[in-house]
Amino acid sequence: MTSTSSSLLRVFVLVALLASACATGGDPALRAPTEATCTDESGELTELSIDVPTEAPPGSETALVYTPACLNLDDAHLLIMFHGAGQQPTAWTDDPVGIHTVSDELLANDDINQTVIVAVGGAQNPGFADTAVSPLLAAIEAKLGGVPRLITTLGFSLGGPTALRAAIHPELQADSLVLVGSVWTDDLPELINEADADGRLSITRVFLDAGVDDSFGDSIPDQQAAFESHVASLKIDRAPGGHSVEYLASRTTEWLLWVAG
Repeated sequence: MTSTSSSLLRVFVLVALLASACATGGDPALRAPTEATCTDESGELTELSIDVPTEAPPGSETALVYTPACLNLDDAHLLIMFHGAGQQPTAWTDDPVGIHTVSDELLANDDINQTVIVAVGGAQNPGFADTAVSPLLAAIEAKLGGVPRLITTLGFSLGGPTALRAAIHPELQADSLVLVGSVWTDDLPELINEADADGRLSITRVFLDAGVDDSFGDSIPDQQAAFESHVASLKIDRAPGGHSVEYLASRTTEWLLWVAG
């Protein structure tokens, strides 16, 4: 075989090897690593410890955190839930509400985007916003590796004013707010006005909700008047039911769809 023929043969063999490598994806040892595919089908509910100061409301040192499966922090929502008087964070996760289970089902059906749900303790105390919001956000960031950009606060009964105060906290600045059978006091409209004037009001959407048999729903017209000149979207619902955990259970899907649908 001539030198020229030998060279041509080597070129032919090299081309054939390269073609084979391309067809099979190449040498695995030489390929760039790829991210592992997440196969989890349901999220995780865990307890979060929060380093709150001594003046923080009792119970605010812990929270329940639901993290959806295969969390993509860049696209996720954060829903922070504030319970009413005499309740604990478990009011949102125990039967009959089970909001994390409802969220799993809606996410599996592509009805909502990924939503991290945080149920805090000490929520009925208005001092929560001044003492516990910053440590809460720090704990969420440490657990998730960051804090979702889209944030909603939701408050039931005495947790309503706390949810509003937290929403306008300069470190949190929620983009949406849900008030459910919320207590409403005369100082709250002024609080909203001051937050808007100071540039602390980032809320663009508000959902006012109360059962038709819930006497706290009588203040919804006042709530509407306080928000309507400040927000782009205001939704009001008066569904069947009263001031009870059963009402919360009947409305959970509606809130999640509104928050992250």
